[in-house]
Amino acid sequence: MKFIQRKKPRTLRGQAFETMMLVISVIVALAILGVLLGILNTFSFSGSDAEQVFKEELKKVGGSYSPGTTPRDATMKAGKTINARVVTEDTTVLQDTVKFIVASELNDAIETVDGDKAVRAKRDVKVTFSVCGDPLLGSAGVYVISIAPEKRGTNAIDACLAALH
Repeated sequence: MKFIQRKKPRTLRGQAFETMMLVISVIVALAILGVLLGILNTFSFSGSDAEQVFKEELKKVGGSYSPGTTPRDATMKAGKTINARVVTEDTTVLQDTVKFIVASELNDAIETVDGDKAVRAKRDVKVTFSVCGDPLLGSAGVYVISIAPEKRGTNAIDACLAALH
């Protein structure tokens, strides 16, 4: 005659096991949240302040060669002037090495000021821009912020690279 041994039901596991399962669940949830936030940070949403996003992208490029950052969207407010001094604050890039270029399609909305060292919006306008740079050009490098019409990122990168060479 064979004896069948009964297994303990799962409900008899202790409180420590349940606590450990909860801890593991929290760790997995935080890992998933971290991945999702990382993905969301790669997207830019229209309405971002142009001055701030110009500065963020310039920080990424500063001190290294860049054929053009991933195009980002931004909003330029009417009457607002953004200059090289402001966008180079807290970066490794010297303000004399930064220049702005604006696509001809935006001539009615944005003008360059002080040569190519600043831009001023004539009206509220949504734009796409890219930043490129070469630290070996000139005495301290050249960094270009190329501004194109909204959703025309390829135009911004092409113009940026053309301005470097």
